[in-house]
Amino acid sequence: MRRNQEFDFKIYGPIVFSLLSSVKILKNSKFSSGRKILNTCISGILVTMALLLVVSEMFSFNYVHDMHSFAAVLCPICFHVLGTFKWISSMMRTNDLQGLMNMMKNCHKYCLRIDESDRDNKRYKQKFDKFKKQISLYATIWLSVCACGVIQWCLNPIIYDSYYQFHVGKKINASRRHLPYPGVFPWKITNIWKYIGTFAFQVFSAFPTSISHGIFDILNLSFVASGCIQLEYLHECLTNNESNMLILRDREGIDKYYRKIRNCMIHHQLILEYIERCNIVFSPPMFFACVNNTLALCVVSLETSAVKIQSNIETVVKLLSLTEYGTGITISLFLYCSLAARIETLGLQISDSINSCDWEFFYCNEDEYDNKQYRNVATKISRNIQIGMMRAQKPIIINGGPFYILSLPTFKAMTGFALSNAIVLRQLSDGH
Repeated sequence: MRRNQEFDFKIYGPIVFSLLSSVKILKNSKFSSGRKILNTCISGILVTMALLLVVSEMFSFNYVHDMHSFAAVLCPICFHVLGTFKWISSMMRTNDLQGLMNMMKNCHKYCLRIDESDRDNKRYKQKFDKFKKQISLYATIWLSVCACGVIQWCLNPIIYDSYYQFHVGKKINASRRHLPYPGVFPWKITNIWKYIGTFAFQVFSAFPTSISHGIFDILNLSFVASGCIQLEYLHECLTNNESNMLILRDREGIDKYYRKIRNCMIHHQLILEYIERCNIVFSPPMFFACVNNTLALCVVSLETSAVKIQSNIETVVKLLSLTEYGTGITISLFLYCSLAARIETLGLQISDSINSCDWEFFYCNEDEYDNKQYRNVATKISRNIQIGMMRAQKPIIINGGPFYILSLPTFKAMTGFALSNAIVLRQLSDGH
């Protein structure tokens, strides 16, 4: 591959990209007009069903009689409200997301120009291919977790009813059968067909909200992780001492060194603009997600502590479902906070990288230039170095809205806050 020739930039596999395009989040030029209309109709129907599911669950608060029943109703509401909000906000920002993709591609192009000693961009290609594989692996695992989680949750009522009917021998009619989620409906479940219809409505409404959690996380984390990859490669290029010493040996090499420094500084500026744009685009849904997940962790902890340990199927299934939900929230928060901490560390590291790019050896080759030409090049390099070092000293911060700064201390504080509130609520509940 020749220098500056672009290799495949697609960071998502065909299945994941097709899924993101089908739910009206990313644009796909390969889709026909009929396919686009069909996707729009299906997405609209699924979003409407998700909203109706949330409304039906909210009416269940009329039947709340204590803290534990309140937690049992609030837990699925938090999950479905957040999933629906993520989906709607992503669809409303399709153009912004496409703009982020273009900015990412622009950073990618500059990576191909930075280090002329990286023959055929071998090092960058290896790093980028590894990044794509990691994103594909994460997308596969996380979508599978989201899909399996909601399927397992929806199977719980079938497990309950089967246990009582076949193992205990208790006869269960349609009105007393369990449903996956709490809800109040404009019809009464008086026969098996109404029960099946209600069950199907909850399943087909809940499944898209669960998948939207996975889609949003894949989208957001892949954008932030792309910034990490760009900063890592920029750091490697700046601190490649062997390459720097080779190109500083003659006049042509000094010109090459200047081009490298200039491209590195432009690339660094593009990365900062890209990350800042990511903050703007993802800030509203991330703020809502942080508040919602903190509340959900609190509710899950409260509900888990309220479960009476008994040797029956309900206790086992209930604890399993709550553990899955709580673990999923914790993992999601940890990934966001750890990646934000990583990109902050890399951003500050660039300042040291610029200082370590062997710029001082440039002054050992003064004899290669006449004084005027040498001073011009020296001035340009010095300005680039100074501006780059000052720019890199500002920390790169990933925000979770106006109040949250995503970092590992934030993760620790959020989980600790949720658990502390759960303990207080449990004590208040027991006191009453």
